[in-house]
Amino acid sequence: MQTITLYKYQRPDGGVTVSPVKPDGEYTEMHRLVADEGKALTQDGQNLTTCIDTDTTEGWYEVVGTDEIYDEAIDIEGAPYTYEETDMPIETQEEQHEIAV
Repeated sequence: MQTITLYKYQRPDGGVTVSPVKPDGEYTEMHRLVADEGKALTQDGQNLTTCIDTDTTEGWYEVVGTDEIYDEAIDIEGAPYTYEETDMPIETQEEQHEIAV
């Protein structure tokens, strides 16, 4: 995960700017988190993103990205489990589409 320091400040016209360029005046520090290739960022193991601007880096971690489809649940070191193992077969995308239509 890449962390980029950002600076949030109010412009003279009253608007707000968030920029990686440090201003001369008063500012609030923020962070832009960018996931490594093939990974995603999360705080809860369910809501995923590849890039986010946030006030704190605390609690954010990377997981394997969502580009890939797995036939079975996978273990991700250090991530909370978000599934329960059952005997129910995993539906393919085609099966899910048929159910939705």
